Amino acid sequence: MSCLLPVLMLALAAEPADTTAAPAPAATAAAAPAGMINGNAPFLVGAVSQNPYFFGGLALNGGVIVALGVGLSYDGSLATNKTSVFAVVHAEYMAKNAANYAFGPELTVILPFAPTALSSLTFAPGFAFWYAPFSAPVLIGAALDVNFVYTKATDTTSGSLAFSTVTPGLRLAYVF
Repeated sequence: MSCLLPVLMLALAAEPADTTAAPAPAATAAAAPAGMINGNAPFLVGAVSQNPYFFGGLALNGGVIVALGVGLSYDGSLATNKTSVFAVVHAEYMAKNAANYAFGPELTVILPFAPTALSSLTFAPGFAFWYAPFSAPVLIGAALDVNFVYTKATDTTSGSLAFSTVTPGLRLAYVF
């Protein structure tokens, strides 16, 4: 066995070196952007906050989320006892966009449709947090928002601007 080793070494040394250049690698597709929020992926979200709402949208490259949705609110007090339907326009920018979590500022705009269409306008800036605890395409989210509600003037009332304190919210998303 020990005499085979020098023979193998001589045989390897006797082989001519390969002087041909390796072929240039083929052009590769652009690398997928890093982070959880990317890829122009469509998603659906159910949210519970001051008002429950449902929206769908796109998770764009760069950690940007844009969405449209609808919400339903019921005020069961004896004074009003009304059901409201409203539209939701939503956007987020994930300042930190890691593999399994992302967080950053958000803005939600709420426009009521019923019982009185466009009687008020709500701006809700806030902070959103998303977490993917496992490899399934399900995200768990939380948000802290403040609400600025502008109520239009009517024949009997003047317009008003109201501010509410921090409102927590929980969200569940499915990413396609």
